[in-house]
Amino acid sequence: MDDDRAHPDHNASPFPVEVCENIIDMLYSLFVKDQIEDTRALHCCALVCRAWRVRSQRNLFYSVVLHDLPALQKFSAVLDNAPHLCEYVYELTLTGRTLHTTASPLSLLPIALRGKLPKLQEIVIIRVRED
Repeated sequence: MDDDRAHPDHNASPFPVEVCENIIDMLYSLFVKDQIEDTRALHCCALVCRAWRVRSQRNLFYSVVLHDLPALQKFSAVLDNAPHLCEYVYELTLTGRTLHTTASPLSLLPIALRGKLPKLQEIVIIRVRED
């Protein structure tokens, strides 16, 4: 009496995948104060199951913020290792105190991301002042 019908699929959700995707979409916030918490939740959602991964990654990579050159290099490496993520990036923000120096991610941005972001629509540059 050990057949598959006796054991329900433990990976199947009782909700349609569209309901889960709508809930995941609610974790995307335009408010900066909510973004850190929402990002943590989206990272967790991406690890729960395959059905949640794509929608979570779309939200995580829709708007990317880079603070320094190592962040740009890491982001470029992530895109090299997972090229499907390139399609998800629509906004890119560079922020920091060194944007006017050669240590800036801005100086290498065209080289590091050349041809990788086909859907990029907006680049925002925010220079944080020392004072």
